[in-house]
Amino acid sequence: MNRFAVSVNQKSMLAFHDHIAGIWQQQFSVDNLDQAYKAFCDANIDLTVLDDLTPQFTISSELDQNGILLIAGLYPTRPSQLDFEQKYVCEGLSWKLVGFSANIK
Repeated sequence: MNRFAVSVNQKSMLAFHDHIAGIWQQQFSVDNLDQAYKAFCDANIDLTVLDDLTPQFTISSELDQNGILLIAGLYPTRPSQLDFEQKYVCEGLSWKLVGFSANIK
């Protein structure tokens, strides 16, 4: 979440792009990610405040039939909260982000 938050503050998904799985990097350029997450950048919000918070997970982490690890949860901040879903694949010796969505409610 931190790399996404830093990228939103910088109004460029470069730091986020550098952190995601190689397969996702090949499919989406920094410009593609800038467009996909433009609403966050345009909202002028600072998501780095989430760094010191522990998310509440809304599902049990599980691997799907393709070996993708799904994590979903929320940060119960007020007056709005951030819901998120993250998908990871095992790349080399570590888990790398291959899908990310977030919504502020």
